[in-house]
Amino acid sequence: MYATGREALVQLGRWATERGETDMQLALSIWPSVYSVASVMANRASVMHLDSNGQPQWLDLLVTVGEHEELDMVLSTLGIRLRYNPGMVVAFPGSLLHHGVGHVTGNRGSIAFYMQQSVHEHVDIVRFFSSILVWLSSASNASRSASNSALLAP
Repeated sequence: MYATGREALVQLGRWATERGETDMQLALSIWPSVYSVASVMANRASVMHLDSNGQPQWLDLLVTVGEHEELDMVLSTLGIRLRYNPGMVVAFPGSLLHHGVGHVTGNRGSIAFYMQQSVHEHVDIVRFFSSILVWLSSASNASRSASNSALLAP
């Protein structure tokens, strides 16, 4: 994930330089993360959802801050609730796990860091790393199949 995000931002910087996009060049020069997006929310609930513009291998990173009553983040795909109080940091694949956070009394802020597939596609990053993942997955499946055959052998 790190390599993918870093390479996308490097390529985006090259793209911005080629086109004279000075605002983007400046933003990228001080951007502190491999994530391509940081969304800031204040006092908002989040209905159960899947993130539609990510990859299964990418982890979203969510941080909550403020002064508010106890709050849970729900990962319904796993059937669990996580305490999501001020100062908590949670990382999970948002495109694979349905997730949401309810309304809370008090002042709550949250920052969600994530990568957008469309940014990676714009600079031709997704295809390269996706092909590596397909190869790794097929190698892993072949290895698992061989292990299962060995376990089932008389």
